[in-house]
Amino acid sequence: MSVRHAHTDEARSHEHTQTDMETTHTETQGELNVPTWAGLLPLYLMAYENGAHKGRAAALSELERMAKLADLYVAARKEGVL
Repeated sequence: MSVRHAHTDEARSHEHTQTDMETTHTETQGELNVPTWAGLLPLYLMAYENGAHKGRAAALSELERMAKLADLYVAARKEGVL
């Protein structure tokens, strides 16, 4: 694949991801429809698998943050806090 095609494919991937994120953040009857982690996971995986270094690093950082929050939730449930 040529460099030109690689950049074009990356741009298309970014546009697709951006469109998905904008769709996820739509307003419904005055309320912001907040995305779920499960809904964002495919976007982060796509960014990690197909993105440039900066996109991969951002996706990895978010996945690590999500994992830490999930661990905190499990610990809180175990302690009876939630």
